[in-house]
Amino acid sequence: MSNETKVSLAGICNVLQNAKKYEDPDRAFKVLWDGWRAQGLRHKTHSAPFYTKAWKRGWLFLKDANDFLRYIGKIKVE
Repeated sequence: MSNETKVSLAGICNVLQNAKKYEDPDRAFKVLWDGWRAQGLRHKTHSAPFYTKAWKRGWLFLKDANDFLRYIGKIKVE
């Protein structure tokens, strides 16, 4: 797989922080990640190990990154 199909979680976090200006961007990102994970498990989009491995490696494939970004767009964290 080429690097072009991968999106770093740090990059997503930075984009989110630039748009939302959270006081604690790491906490906000983790809350959003956990919500997206829970939704994915409920809908059987991916298994629990998928989310754990993606978190540890620090990136998502473009398709999953776009799904996460759609989820983020629907959620507000205060």
